Amino acid sequence: MAVPIIIAVMLLSAYWTTRCCCANHLPCRKLTDDMKQRFDTDNSGDVTAQEVKIGLRHIRWMTTIKSLIMLILFVYPSLATRVFSVLRCQNVNNVYVLQIDFNIVCWEGKHTIHAFLAIGFMFIYCFGVPACVFIILYKNRKHLWDESSSKNDVVDHEFGGLYKQYEPQYWWFEVVLICTKMGMTGMLSIVAPGTPIQMVVAMLIMQTFLLIVLRLAPYQSHADDVSIFFSSLALVLTTMGGLVLFMDMNEIYFSRSFVGMAMIVLCAGVLLLQFCVLVFVKMGYGVKVVNALTKNRSKVVPVRGGGDEDGSTGRANEIDEAAKKAWEYPPS
Repeated sequence: MAVPIIIAVMLLSAYWTTRCCCANHLPCRKLTDDMKQRFDTDNSGDVTAQEVKIGLRHIRWMTTIKSLIMLILFVYPSLATRVFSVLRCQNVNNVYVLQIDFNIVCWEGKHTIHAFLAIGFMFIYCFGVPACVFIILYKNRKHLWDESSSKNDVVDHEFGGLYKQYEPQYWWFEVVLICTKMGMTGMLSIVAPGTPIQMVVAMLIMQTFLLIVLRLAPYQSHADDVSIFFSSLALVLTTMGGLVLFMDMNEIYFSRSFVGMAMIVLCAGVLLLQFCVLVFVKMGYGVKVVNALTKNRSKVVPVRGGGDEDGSTGRANEIDEAAKKAWEYPPS
């Protein structure tokens, strides 16, 4: 539970170390025109050493905040699971004991103190992190996409990872994603552990998230919308498969090997889809493949009218532009 505090202390220590050690390191000669324009606060056209010093300090601080947010969101699911595990009790011979340690009786002795501490950390971390993200984005919502705003550059650098991937009207969707992670990791672990109710609740959480994604399509990239949809669908079907296996223990209606193999194929298919999105969309190889196929086709079947002497280049360029737009923004 002290992981976020340790991360914050480490990053702040690194920031103050660089601030003290690099105070006299002013690479004025290595500054680009864009950096000089950014550091020129008085718009005099001449960047002074003091302006460079303040500008570099500001960049280090923004990088520290950005790294802190990234690391806290990275450890958030495991942190939520750890906090909720303190409240995960199991009935053994009419005695409720801690599921991770049967030697500890729930709500007696030290466990009572630890349980209240866990509830406190639950409000600080599990509910506090999404609340802080929402407050930060809501407070700066006017500067998120307004490039003419003086705060746009700062907000983009510090909090860009929380909203840049979404469409402007869905700047808050990262909060929904964080709450879904909390529900599927920490909160789900204390809902009737080891019973069909737990799987039903998991299905309800993921189906709700799936419907939200399907209705809103919040990502700017169509490939991201497709990717998150199939990932959520795979989680719903995997949970359903687990529920089927749990309800049919004697294999009367379903074969365990068949359901298990179907779940493995489903998860492998999602990983393959993510790999294809990364390679063909994010890295741009899909457009290159389409361009190569289009050029080869234009050489084999010339198009009449426009372009070069063979009449193919103009049409090929139009197809190239249409292909580029189709990868990211398909027709609705």
